[in-house]
Amino acid sequence: MYKVFVVDDEIVIREGLRNYFDWEENGFTLVGEAPDGEIALPMIRDEKPDILITDIRMPFMDGIALCREVRRVMPWTRIVILSGFDSFDYAKQAITLGVQEYLLKPISMDNLKKVLDRLVKSIEKEQVELRDLERLRQQMRNGKLLVQDQIISQVIMKGVGESDGEKICMQMRSFGINLIASHYAVIEFRPRRDVILGTIYTDMHAHLMQLAESFCGSVFLSSGENFLNALVMGDGDKDIEERAYSFARSALDELDRAGYLDVRAAIGETVAGFSKISTSYKSARHTRHIAENENQPLHMRRIIGPRDIPEIPRKSDQLVELHSLYERIKYADLGDLKKRFLDYVESLKTVNAYIPVNAGYLRSEVMITAFRMIKEVEGDPQKVLDPKVFAYAQASQPVTEFDDLDGYVQEGLEVLEQAVRYRESKGNMKGNPAVNKARQYLESNFTNPTLTFQDVVDHVAMSGSHFSTLFSQTTGMTFTKYLIDLRMKKARELLNNTSMRSSEIAYAVGYNDPHYFSYLFKKCFGITPSEFRAGSAGLPQEEERTGAG
Repeated sequence: MYKVFVVDDEIVIREGLRNYFDWEENGFTLVGEAPDGEIALPMIRDEKPDILITDIRMPFMDGIALCREVRRVMPWTRIVILSGFDSFDYAKQAITLGVQEYLLKPISMDNLKKVLDRLVKSIEKEQVELRDLERLRQQMRNGKLLVQDQIISQVIMKGVGESDGEKICMQMRSFGINLIASHYAVIEFRPRRDVILGTIYTDMHAHLMQLAESFCGSVFLSSGENFLNALVMGDGDKDIEERAYSFARSALDELDRAGYLDVRAAIGETVAGFSKISTSYKSARHTRHIAENENQPLHMRRIIGPRDIPEIPRKSDQLVELHSLYERIKYADLGDLKKRFLDYVESLKTVNAYIPVNAGYLRSEVMITAFRMIKEVEGDPQKVLDPKVFAYAQASQPVTEFDDLDGYVQEGLEVLEQAVRYRESKGNMKGNPAVNKARQYLESNFTNPTLTFQDVVDHVAMSGSHFSTLFSQTTGMTFTKYLIDLRMKKARELLNNTSMRSSEIAYAVGYNDPHYFSYLFKKCFGITPSEFRAGSAGLPQEEERTGAG
């Protein structure tokens, strides 16, 4: 099945395409729809459709802007432009963006089928070409690309001084390549350590050439025997972060399509200055080594950057050891809580010579941490914690020697176990703080029909690409899927416990289009809202079925 996504601000058009074209019968699946490009873009990134059908004139982000962004991050996606305006200017813009088809409204289902069939043939032809990489390999043998690869590889892996850097930039300019920027970051693409030995990883470079070119001179590649480095250029930290995560996500999507599975992207720190590029490379390697540690919660992530790594205290600086207890265990589960807590107690002993730390301090830290963890998942510590905990908190017997702390340590551990156990019962909210903040924001705002991906990104103060990657890797689902699940669970609750009509429930959970709400509900649970309320299919309320998105 080929995946199709529809974007049009006219509900009638979306309904017509959704309800009157037999998608599955013709070999397609409609994976989503949106009223404008701004709402559609994060959904498209999540769904990765083979074909995008989009109106050309829409509010907020129009079809041209949407096509430009989709072509940049997903160059393999085929695009069909819809328009009620037979405008040559629009057609010219669409052609320059690589749009394959252009349809005028009103849309004939027969014409749509012909267009989709032509695009399928185009996709299948490309797939055949991808199996034969000889043409791409020949491009790699081209002298210009070979020199470019060697020079960039030297800059990334070995480093250069400032004077040599100026010479290299001048040399690359003779090839039409501008390597001058204010900030840089390196991404290392390498098979994860736990993949099956013997898997061959070659020609990753060839597969990502077109994608790198779509970033308009801000990404350059260099390759080794079983790895690939990408040099990302930009104007500052925020710009680099957005480009690096955007390229990493698109690159892994492309490599997956080409059969290069289990590749990890490790993003190095952003550096200012050409001569410091190798520092970013070393940071990327360090990030990868951290991620390869099976004891780290980051072990299974495929994209990881320096900001995603928990801070590791430096043993040479005694005062750095005294992080708050919450910072120590905010990612902990019941399996590793004890070790992290005991490590914290040991760090208190280390700094005791500098700061007077006693049992009262430990008790306070334990209670503050437990309360914070419970409140983060909207719990009431007074109800969650055992009453004897508060007696523990109010203990007044002075203890000045750490050798006398054993009893307090055990009691503190029990308090923290109660808090962690409660947190995990509420959906395992122990993930990244930014993701937790986003989830809490969604819980409070998902009923708002104007809620967008950008609203959430702004709330957590993170770039869109970084947040999208972090969110999906932390929660195990895309942002779009998570939001739909929130709304569908609330809708199910309202169907069970109220007499509200289906259209009223649609508005209550954030959908202005009741028909689209019913479509998503059936996609999620396998039955319509009216069938669910009638109980004709006998679907238990607590059953979690996936598929919406």
